[in-house]
Amino acid sequence: MKTSPHRHTPPDALTCCLRCAETHGPLSREEEVDLAKRMEAGDAGARDELIEANLRLVISIARKYQHNGMPLEDLIQEGNMGLVKAVDKFDYRRGCKLSTYATRGIEKAIQVAVRRDSGLTHLPGHLRQSGKVTAAYTTLCQELQREPTHAEVAEAVDLTVAQVEEILLFREGAISLEAPVGDEDSDTSIGDFVADASVDIEADVVRAAVRQQVREALSTLTERQKTIVVSKAIEAVKGKELAKQLDISEPRVAQIYHEVLGILKARLSSFQA
Repeated sequence: MKTSPHRHTPPDALTCCLRCAETHGPLSREEEVDLAKRMEAGDAGARDELIEANLRLVISIARKYQHNGMPLEDLIQEGNMGLVKAVDKFDYRRGCKLSTYATRGIEKAIQVAVRRDSGLTHLPGHLRQSGKVTAAYTTLCQELQREPTHAEVAEAVDLTVAQVEEILLFREGAISLEAPVGDEDSDTSIGDFVADASVDIEADVVRAAVRQQVREALSTLTERQKTIVVSKAIEAVKGKELAKQLDISEPRVAQIYHEVLGILKARLSSFQA
């Protein structure tokens, strides 16, 4: 029997998550809006309450994917990642409940993980530690009450910053067919440079080839280039924030970002129809 190479989160982490979900029931619309307002004002406790109140949703969605071979605790951990991001982006003013808004993000995070898990045996060693990085990322988000830096995640999982950045790119889909290309609001994706996979070959085969090409392209980038493309494509960091962080101008950030996209496009040119 084939053993899944996916790194499991500790069993007690699953137990804690299930217990937390049991003790936190769904919120009323009024309670949710109140917590969202408090979170917006900087109340870290309110953010935690919003996350904990929706853990049942994560577990419910995760259970639908158990037949794909990934352990439930790993599915929940991936779903939690999607939930945390949804909470941080939630805008109560739009009149939508958080559970409705978060469902898509949770499902997408789990689906990406399931696809990734199916091909882990063919990946470099450090990429097989994606689950470990995901768990550390989520834990640090909770502990620090902010997005952890790549260096902080790397220290937590005993990997290099470059390895963590490659894992984040791989796991989040910046190297998948759905990854956006161009401006932040662009509808163009990497898949637009790839021939229709349904015509002659399976989509998963195309994805694997695309990932390999992007990994090779990433190996040629400077640390600054990697930081910019990961931050903008994966973490949705604004150009202004990156400019301040890297001590360069905002136009220079945009220039480097588009240079990297050009490199990726060139790598994928052989897939064009």
